[in-house]
Amino acid sequence: MSEAGTAPRRARAIAGFIVGLALLAAAIWVVAGQGDALRRAAAAARTAPVWMIVPALLLPIVNVLLMAAVFQELMRSHGRVAPAEMTALIGASWLLNFLPLRPGLLGRVAYHKAVNHIPVSGSVRAVVGNIAAGFVALVFGALLVLAGRTQDGEGFGETAYYACIALIVMPVLAARAVPKRRPLLVAVALRFVDLLVWALRYWLIFRIVGSPIDAPAALAVAVVSQAASLVPLVGNGLGLREWAVGLTVASLPRVFASGTATGIGLTADLVNRAAEVLTAVPVGLVSIAYLHRLSRSSPARAGEVA
Repeated sequence: MSEAGTAPRRARAIAGFIVGLALLAAAIWVVAGQGDALRRAAAAARTAPVWMIVPALLLPIVNVLLMAAVFQELMRSHGRVAPAEMTALIGASWLLNFLPLRPGLLGRVAYHKAVNHIPVSGSVRAVVGNIAAGFVALVFGALLVLAGRTQDGEGFGETAYYACIALIVMPVLAARAVPKRRPLLVAVALRFVDLLVWALRYWLIFRIVGSPIDAPAALAVAVVSQAASLVPLVGNGLGLREWAVGLTVASLPRVFASGTATGIGLTADLVNRAAEVLTAVPVGLVSIAYLHRLSRSSPARAGEVA
């Protein structure tokens, strides 16, 4: 691409990053103004049991492993990437995408080209496939929320439980029947599992801050959260995701004991973001170190990366 075409794209990316930071700062400002609600949330977080805190920190790693499996499947027809290598690439990309210009995504594409001999077009197809699979998974999740809400006001019930299993198994079975569509269909199943993990994270986080929500509400928040992360404004939905969660919580048929629902939603996702960053930093650094060591372990690879 020409320098003239790259400059506007870089300017838009930087502007998006600034907007994301502004949204994040606004979310922090709103949460800070919650007063008693904020103090109660902080007190609840300090006294939260270990069985809530540990999964809140470790479940993001499960999301990384699932995303690595998605790209492992989508990249299969374009070149060979070892599972550990792909996991490290996703882990490094996760951390680097917090920076402006989304260097994690660009770095991953460059790595595949230089080290795995996968053309840029192959990496782009995999990224597009991941977005498509994620969109289908979000539609599944939204329909499941609607189905769960029409059953009763307390939770999903047995029907929705079996629906979750079906939405994971059906794409995999369809992949066996239509081998040419296997990568995308398996990716859809994995992205739906990834969405359920996000729902579990929100279910835990809202309990940690002292404002528990039920399973359908947690899935609804996860659907909106992941939809916001797909917006190509900033990496990892920085700022935008927090507001999407806050506004979603405000629209849920649930009355909280204290504070505004939007403020509670913002608080919960800021805590979720903090747990994510605490995990992303060590995972990302270890992943970068592993990839560096991998590139130096083979003379051929070292020459390609240099």
